[in-house]
Amino acid sequence: MHKKTQAEHLASLMKKYKTPLKYELALPLVKLFSSTLNTLLVNDVLPLKLKVFKAILISNNRLYANVTLVKENGKIGLKVLDILDEKISKEKTKKYKVVKLLFTDIKTNTLEVGSIIDVSCIDFKKVSLVCKNKKIATASLVSIGGEIAIQIDKVENNA
Repeated sequence: MHKKTQAEHLASLMKKYKTPLKYELALPLVKLFSSTLNTLLVNDVLPLKLKVFKAILISNNRLYANVTLVKENGKIGLKVLDILDEKISKEKTKKYKVVKLLFTDIKTNTLEVGSIIDVSCIDFKKVSLVCKNKKIATASLVSIGGEIAIQIDKVENNA
């Protein structure tokens, strides 16, 4: 007769009672000229060249999933398109900076292709621009010529 070891028993309990995983919801990463970041002004518009809303889930400086916005049964959610496990590369150049366009943190119990994450309480109009873990500006999503762009609402003093 097989007896479970303490570790096996703990592992089976952890599968039953998963704690939600926490991710940052962001638009795809963008590279901007350093000079552009240093001269950001209120009402500046930065085109993202996205025709449809696509986003990524980030945690601990790693990309975990590509997601898109869907409406299902009257609720707004994020559908997981594919699973990633890629480290966000650090730029070694002074000419460009990688900028995260963050919405908020979200929690989910499962992260599988096709799963829907409920995000009905998220304000998708407000975006934070973050570079090297510093918030440099707050912006709003806008549409310009049928493409998604961001318009700067506030520039942080430490930018």
